[in-house]
Amino acid sequence: MKLIATLLGLSQAMKIKENHLLAEVDASQAAPDAFNQMHLDKHNEYRAAHGAEPLVYDEQLAIASQQWSQTQSDADNMWHDPDNQFGENLAMYWNSNSAAMTQMNEYTTHATDAWYNEVTDPGYDFNTPGSQSGTGHFTQVVWKGSQRLGCGVVGKYTTCRYDPPGNYTNSG
Repeated sequence: MKLIATLLGLSQAMKIKENHLLAEVDASQAAPDAFNQMHLDKHNEYRAAHGAEPLVYDEQLAIASQQWSQTQSDADNMWHDPDNQFGENLAMYWNSNSAAMTQMNEYTTHATDAWYNEVTDPGYDFNTPGSQSGTGHFTQVVWKGSQRLGCGVVGKYTTCRYDPPGNYTNSG
């Protein structure tokens, strides 16, 4: 009986140790929520068309993006975070029908699609790569040096952050 109790105790101790080790996994490796997964997949689809490696989800970027979207919602105003050290794309979509606004902002990739669509409107000139007026969102989406992504949405405000940041020089 004592041997069985000892073995059970050892088994429980091993389970506790295993659970503790699993809890120590880097937060950037946590699984994205549905909103972040949707935007990550869309970013990576667009990046693949330009030979850029896929981005990976980063929970800390997602938390910061969510907080910045909340700040903008609280102020009912959109502006770039002056203290942000990461790449940042912002979008705002408003509809007087709040259900339609929620549907568009939380369940579609309209923000990522709008940023990418700068490739044709106003249009990116691939013959003269680098910074071009009106295409900064597009270039951040496909910037080859960016590796991690996290997004957040509150009401009509969507924020995505990128690390390392892109499109701030002509060398990307």
